[in-house]
Amino acid sequence: MAYVMGCVIPVEGSNRERFVEQAEKAAPFFREFGAKSVIDAVGDDVPKGEVTDFHRSVAAKDGELIAFGWIAWPDKVTKDAAETAMMADPRMDISDMAFDGKRMIFGGFEPVVDEGPGGAFGYVDGFVLAVPTADQAVFVQLLISTES
Repeated sequence: MAYVMGCVIPVEGSNRERFVEQAEKAAPFFREFGAKSVIDAVGDDVPKGEVTDFHRSVAAKDGELIAFGWIAWPDKVTKDAAETAMMADPRMDISDMAFDGKRMIFGGFEPVVDEGPGGAFGYVDGFVLAVPTADQAVFVQLLISTES
């Protein structure tokens, strides 16, 4: 079963282009180790919420942008093996990143819905929410329901 690693990252506005350059360089590296696709996006419509939001999740400071990205892997076994191999690869230099890695949040996810033709796409509209484990099946049914 497919596996997705996702992240939210604060990026200093003045480092936007450097972040994009680093993301462009990293994508083929991840693909070399088995990633099916690599998506990195920089926020342009990331509202501040009343209870929580992307900004709070990474303790974003004034002038920082929110980057949102994910890597799709064929399965968790491939992701785990790639992670180990990449960390041992001398090309994996994280000493001069365009963002504060200490405030990056990330995690691994098992897809429950994967619709669409795949391939390149346009605008990314992302969200993160907590679903109680006991309610996961109900949530999945809600997502795939075609009834209005």
